[in-house]
Amino acid sequence: MTENPTAGETTTTTTTTTTAPAAANGAAAENAAPTAAGPAATTTTTTTTATPSAPTAATTAAEPATAAAPETEPAGNGKPVVVALGELLWDMLPTGKRAGGAPVNFAYHAMMNGAESYAVSAVGEDALGDELLEQAHDAGVHTVVQRNAWPTGTVAVKLKEGIPEYDIVKGVAWDHIAYTRELIDVVSRADAICYGTLALRSQETHDTIIELLKAVKPGAMTFFDVNLRGDHYSKELIEELLDYSTVFKINDAELLLVRDMFDIRGTSDDAACRWFIDNYDLDYVILTAGADYSTIVSRTGESSTVPTPKVVVADTVGAGDSFSGVFTARTLLGDPLPVAHRRAVNTAAYVCTQSGAWPEYPAAMPDYTLTVAR
Repeated sequence: MTENPTAGETTTTTTTTTTAPAAANGAAAENAAPTAAGPAATTTTTTTTATPSAPTAATTAAEPATAAAPETEPAGNGKPVVVALGELLWDMLPTGKRAGGAPVNFAYHAMMNGAESYAVSAVGEDALGDELLEQAHDAGVHTVVQRNAWPTGTVAVKLKEGIPEYDIVKGVAWDHIAYTRELIDVVSRADAICYGTLALRSQETHDTIIELLKAVKPGAMTFFDVNLRGDHYSKELIEELLDYSTVFKINDAELLLVRDMFDIRGTSDDAACRWFIDNYDLDYVILTAGADYSTIVSRTGESSTVPTPKVVVADTVGAGDSFSGVFTARTLLGDPLPVAHRRAVNTAAYVCTQSGAWPEYPAAMPDYTLTVAR
């Protein structure tokens, strides 16, 4: 069976809401920030599984909490620093659970392509959280992860002919990422930041991520993978994030929705991409068109289009994130646009042939684009 290795997958998404933990005194955990009377976020920067320290009250976005410096300091090794913000969770597949979440998928593949990468998120003070951090550590992903009293995030994933359908549980730990000095320190050193709409569905994490985007150093790449899921987005949120972005990634199904939102119906794909570049001062727009092709358009007028390779698909979970991580790392390392694009396509195709979003890389990545070229 062949399928799309490059784009954010065609998906169906539903949402399940968990009840608030008892420590929250019955307050709705879905959007409410913890207070001194309820569960408080404790920051643990880790490359190993760590026992969280005693909770302290989370602060507001205007007053970041002070936390210890990361155990693994970014930079200093000549590698570009890439930070991904958002959800860290378990994909509950029919074959069992797998660690995932778009930001950590992105971070893994950026790391495998020459970047010093960090995933910023939150997990619960539970066994699923312990196991998730351990798996991220085993995969070599650096994590800057808070522990709090909400449950570790899970997503029920059903595969239909290799295409995932998601049921995303609400009221989980990554809905409550607290704004801390530690996160500011990590983000301010980054050469690239990645984020999407999903993690901003709750007010607390929304406010934290927006404040962190304000701390990004001048000249850094800010990579917005729109990654529309269920009802966890709006035109206002997309506009808000575009205002902070230098790169905008979208797939062809998402572009249909966004065309309606922004009243650019009837435009060609290329014209729509250039409209976003012109109106939001972007460096690149990346359009992935499923099993057909992907196109990257730059503000300079340069563009690259690569047909989608045909591969035998195990599943497409994380393929779009791998594309994003590879393109970011290779662009920061100086690859020309066509080279970075081709590397991203080949990695995404390879990920589609594997089970899970963090597969081991082969000694040499196959060049699937050569087959397409013939």
